[in-house]
Amino acid sequence: MAKHKKKLSQVQQMKLITAHNRKEFFRKFEHMVTLISGSSNTIKLIPPAILENYYIYRFHAIKVEAAFGHSIDPFVLEDVKQGISIHLRKSSTPVNEKGDTITLEEFMTIGLTLLLQTGRFEPTLEKTAAPFIELLKSLLKQQEYPESGLHNSIRIIRMMGLFVSNLSTSIYWVKVKNEQTEPKFYISAKLSKHIQEKVYITIDGISRATVRVGWAFDPQGVSWCMYSPASFSLPENHSLGMLPVYIQTHALQRLEERLNCVHANLASYYIYEAVKAGIIIKRPDNNFLIEYKYNGKKSGYLLAGIYGDKVVIRTFLFLTNNGTPEGKKLQKLAGIQKQDKQYLLLDKLSTFMNPDLRKNETIRRLFFDAGCGDLFELTKGQTFGGAVDYANVNVKSILDYLMLKPVDAEAPPDFSDALGRSRYR
Repeated sequence: MAKHKKKLSQVQQMKLITAHNRKEFFRKFEHMVTLISGSSNTIKLIPPAILENYYIYRFHAIKVEAAFGHSIDPFVLEDVKQGISIHLRKSSTPVNEKGDTITLEEFMTIGLTLLLQTGRFEPTLEKTAAPFIELLKSLLKQQEYPESGLHNSIRIIRMMGLFVSNLSTSIYWVKVKNEQTEPKFYISAKLSKHIQEKVYITIDGISRATVRVGWAFDPQGVSWCMYSPASFSLPENHSLGMLPVYIQTHALQRLEERLNCVHANLASYYIYEAVKAGIIIKRPDNNFLIEYKYNGKKSGYLLAGIYGDKVVIRTFLFLTNNGTPEGKKLQKLAGIQKQDKQYLLLDKLSTFMNPDLRKNETIRRLFFDAGCGDLFELTKGQTFGGAVDYANVNVKSILDYLMLKPVDAEAPPDFSDALGRSRYR
């Protein structure tokens, strides 16, 4: 009869974990020394006592914690920690002239240990590995450039505030600090939080929930969006002054429904970007369209109006929706009405992520001619982990429903709407 193995004590388990971590550190350390120097023999030039000190004064994994005076839910801190780790593992940086790379996660631990702690041991290392010390100094100097491993890592860490923020609830921002409690060294990501306050504004006799449009950045904190009356081609009214911008919570729901395959929190950040960019079209009904881009691609409009001393964004219109210039062109070119768009799912981004639809030249020409070409330019990677990849649509059914005749695939793709509906029927 097989004997049961004795369960390890907590102390024994910790010793095993420590031994494993130590072994992994030196494995990665030796690999990085070899890449930087171009020789597997370089590690032998570093005295054992110095190697041990590198381990003692090593940089630990990035520490994520709440900034002083801010209360952050543990699950938010964990999301930020996981997000940082995932993105740093997926990105890399060169470490020698040949272009050999390491992950940014390795750079922020092993790499920083080599670059920032070597000064402690330089007098000894100059005697045994002077050429390697010069290579390290050169690599450290390179970290001053904007596209360096250090700068790219800091950008990724700060970006994590975007992924946990939502305009309707809370906005987060991240401060990156180099901290030490000797012998421990680590980079810390300190998370701050602004809680959005609901403001009720009466529109058409109904009290509607809104939140103010802004975003937060290190070190200044929250930056609020403001418009002057002249931004809407109105005479300057000094009794009003600058107009703060608010958005109905209903509009944020529409944004999530219509951009249904992108990261919802990041989509709400681009509302801030759209309002700051201020590309505004006045409509005959005295409302305004503010052009909205997701990750640099035109995806729709924010429908806004002036109510009292505030600009209020009422809803989000997808690029093909009725009420947009592109929606009107689609109606002119192919007779597509609101009900047609809903039936064919042409009012949601996930439809335009469908590979079969993207490959169909007739459909591409129609939507490019209508000004909707950017919908075909967004890639799956740019959606940043959206819940839906693409809609399951039948391209032939769309062609038959709209009675579209195939266009000449060899024709110049001038994407002009000058030929009107005759081009497609």
